Amino acid sequence: MSILVLKMAEVENESESYSRFDDVDVESILARVERRGPLTFSRKRCLYQAPEFVKRLSGEETVDEGTTVKFECKVLGFPKPTLTWYKNDDIIENDSKIQIEDRECGNYYITINDVTKRDEGTYKCRAANTEGSSTSTIYLGVKAKSTSPKKSHLSRNVSYPPFFPPIMEKVEEEEKEAFESGLQPESPLTHLYDSICIRPSKNLPAFLGEWAFVESGPRRDSI
Repeated sequence: MSILVLKMAEVENESESYSRFDDVDVESILARVERRGPLTFSRKRCLYQAPEFVKRLSGEETVDEGTTVKFECKVLGFPKPTLTWYKNDDIIENDSKIQIEDRECGNYYITINDVTKRDEGTYKCRAANTEGSSTSTIYLGVKAKSTSPKKSHLSRNVSYPPFFPPIMEKVEEEEKEAFESGLQPESPLTHLYDSICIRPSKNLPAFLGEWAFVESGPRRDSI
C-alpha cells in the first residue's frame, strides 16, 4: 500500500513540473533565433589578435661599406601575420644579396650581404593578418671606403739647414791678452812715423795707426 502511494506522488510532481512550461511560447523563441542567425560566443574572438611587434627594429644603424648587416624583429598575432619588407617603399625580394628568414616563435630576419652605398635607405617591415597590421622601420647608413693612396715606403733625400756651432765669447782669455800686451816694451816707432818727427799739436790724434804717441822730451821739427 505504501509503494502505491509513493508512485502516485511522483506522478503528481512530474505533472506539476510540466505545467510550469505551459505558458512558454516555444515557437516564438525558435522564430527569433532563426531571424538572428546561429548563436555565437564572444569568448571565441579572444583567440584572434592583430599583429604586435614585441621586438622592433632599432631605428637607425650605420655600417662600413663591404660588410654584412642583419636586422631582426619579433611579431605576435593570430592568425599568423604575413610579413613584407620594403626599402624606400619598394618591396624587397629574396635573392642572393638579400635573404629574408621566417623562424619559429614569430622571429623574422633580413640579411644584406656586401653592403654598398646603394643599399643606404629606410627599411620597413609590415606585418598583417585579418585583425589588422603593424609596421616597424629602420634607417641604414653606409660609410664609404677610404680612397686615399697608400703611403710609399721608398726612401727619399731629405735636406737639412746648415748647422753653425754657437760662438762662445772667451772673456777671460781676451783680458789676459790685453794685460800681456801692456807689459811689452815701448816701440821705437812711438815718436817716429815714416821717418818724420811728429810735432806735438792739440789737433793730432791721440792714436796713429796701431801705435800710440806720447810726449817724452823735446822733439825736432820736421823738414
